[in-house]
Formats: sequence, structure tokens, C-alpha cells
Amino acid sequence: AGTLAYAVLLAITEYGATCISVFGLDFYEKDYYLPQLHNYTCESSPSEVAQNKIDFCNFFNFLSDIHFNVYTLANFQCSSNVSVL
Repeated sequence: AGTLAYAVLLAITEYGATCISVFGLDFYEKDYYLPQLHNYTCESSPSEVAQNKIDFCNFFNFLSDIHFNVYTLANFQCSSNVSVL
């Protein structure tokens, strides 16, 4: 979540973004277009996936005055300031 969080905060503080689109927040639930060289077994465990979803939702909720468009293949539900597409 670190690099995405940094990018989001940069977009808000430096560019005044009020609507941010996030692509590919799939939580390892679907195969990617390009095969991965790293074994993501640990990151894709059900408990890690659930915790990552909670963490991202908490982050988006904290920034409730910003609207997020999240383009994902994952089953992801969040708050009213997040549109899952």
C-alpha cells in the first residue's frame, strides 16, 4: 500500500486532485495479463487478501473528501467515496 498511498497523497497535496483513479487493485484474486516472476503465495492467502482490502478501505475512508474510481477484477466493496468499476 505504500507506493499507492504516496502517489495518492502526492496527487492531493501537489496537484489538488479531488478525484483519483486507481487501476489494477486486484489483491491477487485474478491472474494478471502478464505472468508474474515472483511467487505471491503469501500475499494471496485469504487472510492477507482480507487484511489488504480492509487497509485500503480504511485509507480511502480517511480521505473521505476525495472520490476514488477503482478499476479492479477483485471483489471489493468500500465506502461511498469509492466507485468500484
